[in-house]
Amino acid sequence: MKIEPAGDMREAYPQNILSFNYNPNQTGWNKAVADCEIITDRDTAPLLNLILPYNSKYCVGAAKKENGKYKFIYMPAYAFLPFMFSRQNEMMDWSEASADSFGTALINKCVNILLKDKK
Repeated sequence: MKIEPAGDMREAYPQNILSFNYNPNQTGWNKAVADCEIITDRDTAPLLNLILPYNSKYCVGAAKKENGKYKFIYMPAYAFLPFMFSRQNEMMDWSEASADSFGTALINKCVNILLKDKK
């Protein structure tokens, strides 16, 4: 599975295309599923595309505007799963679960997108 940052999300990830660093099929983890495509319109800004075999792209993460301001962001749950897209492979303290570097950057960028219209 590969994902491509789009729109405002490109600033958070300098790489154009990101893929699994650890294949969940080989490591015994739950496999990420992309089961929702977002149909974009003039009030919807794509943020994350899923790239499937033969380079077909589907929007799986987007920000929605209402009255010219971003109101909410949808991201697939697998984008926040630790260790899928980052080079990290362990959590410092499993009793205090937290996002890895990829998930942290994703959360921060989503919050920044929502707040940029609030100033």
